Parts: sequence; C-alpha cells; structure tokens
Amino acid sequence: MTALELTAKLNRMVAPIHGFIYFAPEATEEYEALHLPASHHYFASRAAALGSVPAEVVVATFFNFPPFMVEVAIPDAWSIASPAAIQTARMRAAGRALRTLAGPALDADDIAEASALTRRIIDGIEDAGRPLAAGNRAVPEPEDAWERLWQRITILREWRGDVHIAALVAAAVDPVEALLLHAATGQLLQSTRSKRSCSTQPPVRFRSQRSRPPDRGARRPTRRGSSVCKLADCSMMVAPSPMTAERFARRSSTSPTRRRSRWSRRSAPSTRSGSSSCCARFARHSPMGAHLRRCG
Repeated sequence: MTALELTAKLNRMVAPIHGFIYFAPEATEEYEALHLPASHHYFASRAAALGSVPAEVVVATFFNFPPFMVEVAIPDAWSIASPAAIQTARMRAAGRALRTLAGPALDADDIAEASALTRRIIDGIEDAGRPLAAGNRAVPEPEDAWERLWQRITILREWRGDVHIAALVAAAVDPVEALLLHAATGQLLQSTRSKRSCSTQPPVRFRSQRSRPPDRGARRPTRRGSSVCKLADCSMMVAPSPMTAERFARRSSTSPTRRRSRWSRRSAPSTRSGSSSCCARFARHSPMGAHLRRCG
C-alpha cells in the first residue's frame, strides 16, 4: 500500500467518526441547552477550539464559507456561551452519540487501543500552519474515554483540512474555485452548493469568479467533451439559487428534523443548461482548471 493509499484509507476511517457531530441530534440538544440558535451551531461549535475569535478569523480558517453565513453566528455566539462551554458540549454530544451507536460493539479495551493509536499519530505530526488542528490539540482532554477518542480523531480531521487549505492556497485556488472542484467530484450536495456559492453579494461574487482574467489559466479553449467539461455535470457551475443573509437567517429557524429531511433528499447533483460553457470558463481562467486539462 502506497503512502497516498494509506492516507486515503485513514481519511475514510476518520472522517465519518468526526463528521457525524454536525448532524447528530445529541449535538442539537447540547447546543440548545446553551441557548444557541440553530444558525450558530456549526460555526460556533467548530470554531470554539480557537477561542473568542472574530468572524474574519473563522472565514479565513474555514476557507470556503460566504462571510455572511459566518457573521450570523460569530461573534454573537460568544455572548451566549463561552467557547469552552460550547467545546465541552460538543465533546459531550460526541461521547453520547458514539456510546449509543458503537457502545454494544466495543469494550473498554477496544476504546483504549483506538485512543492510544490515535495519540501516537497526532504526536507524530506538527501543527505549524494548521490552526484548527492546533486549537483542538490545545483543548484539555476529557476524562470520558469516548469523548477523548473523538477529540483526538477531531485533531486528525482538522489537521487534514488545514493541509488541504494550504495546498489550495499554494496552487492559487480561491474558495469558490475550491468548491467548483469539490462539486466536480460529485461529493458536494445540492444544498451545500447553493449555500456556499456566494459571498456578501452572492450573484456578483459568483459572476466575478466566472469572469477571471485569462492570464490565470489555460491558453487554449477547452474541447467540448474533454475531462474538464465532463466534470461540469453539477449545478455548482451555475449558482442555482444564491442564498442571502436574510434567507439564511430564515432557514436557520427551521426545525432540525425538517432540515435533516431536506438534506437527505438532496443527495444527487443536478444538471443545468450551460454547465459546459461555465466549465470552459473555469478551465480558461483557473490554474487548477489548466492542470485538469493537461492531465485529461
């Protein structure tokens, strides 16, 4: 097994164990006990490891969220509950959920072994240039074995995310381009595409992305039917319904049950007319698009 294959396997093992917390009803219960509005749950819980930072820091470290979405939650969340209280609630929710889901299958020795292995991995990696990983490493480890295991896995997941952002910045791929690439893999849900495809002025921001100066990328037109144009079968290439701050605030008041049902229904990327031409623009104007053309 190559290093790349081993890394991919580790990601498949780690990502679900960390990521479920953003959809777990236990987390919603814990945050509601702190009187956090639904619009604050994601950003406040994930950013809590950084401390009482302003919205600009969260926008920068999370990389690909429109600022208005972050500004709805941050810094208001810190006036409702302290970052330490939110972090504790998050770990407590993770422990409750893991105990319910996996408790019957794993005994104390299994948990101790998994936790020790995770500790060895995070002890062998550096945090320089990786703010979310460093912030989570600085969080005092909980006494509960399930919570401790989850928090160690969270360090790994955030370390990986920080490295992704470093790679995107090094390749001069901006947040919207990163979402274009993510959408092209078919892994980005329709609901996520519509929410993240905009900035303070969503339509203007997205149009500016599609009209980048040609000196950023390829020097010849993209062939219709090429590998890049085939990636255009996802509606991220044309912002379907840009979300404004007002719409986001209204959506945040939706009940968690309704939000989950709407999320589950939007599982397949939709195709829209004009996607190939949008992809051609992306290929012409983006260095990453040029790389994809050369490889495909």
